[in-house]
Amino acid sequence: FYSPGIEGYRPVWTALVDCSREVGGLAVAVGQHKRGFFHNLAKSSFAVPDGVIDPDSWATADFRAGDVLVVHPFSPHAGTPNTSDRLRVTFDTRVQSARNPKAFSAVVKAVTPTSLTVQADDGPVGEVTVSIGPDTFIRVLDPGVREDFARFTEYTKPGMRLVVVRDDQN
Repeated sequence: FYSPGIEGYRPVWTALVDCSREVGGLAVAVGQHKRGFFHNLAKSSFAVPDGVIDPDSWATADFRAGDVLVVHPFSPHAGTPNTSDRLRVTFDTRVQSARNPKAFSAVVKAVTPTSLTVQADDGPVGEVTVSIGPDTFIRVLDPGVREDFARFTEYTKPGMRLVVVRDDQN
């Protein structure tokens, strides 16, 4: 939801210390991934409206240091409250195919009104030119705001570092 166009990734949550329920952990709304996104697009915080997720679907556990939870990207999931006097230390990331990454870090090489040529930092991507159009979701200046396509070439410049997401090989 927060990263349109990125497909094939998985959220991965890892407990770095023991996380009993009192310390808090992660809760997942089991089976709710089949219903699509729940976020309220009309609000700036994109909060999930109250009452749309069955409260009986939420599940959690006591986690031990080193436990890893891989979550379906459409699964509602949230941190649970820490009601203890101990610190919860966890790691939350996303993983994707190393052989065919859909999202990668790159440096801008060239910009035209309809394309962006970038050099990927590492891995199998190398230099690639991606097509850009009015339907492209662009977030160059502000990571939380979709930017105006008409102004894309004004603020996207060679040498700039970006995270590029492609939905195909073009």
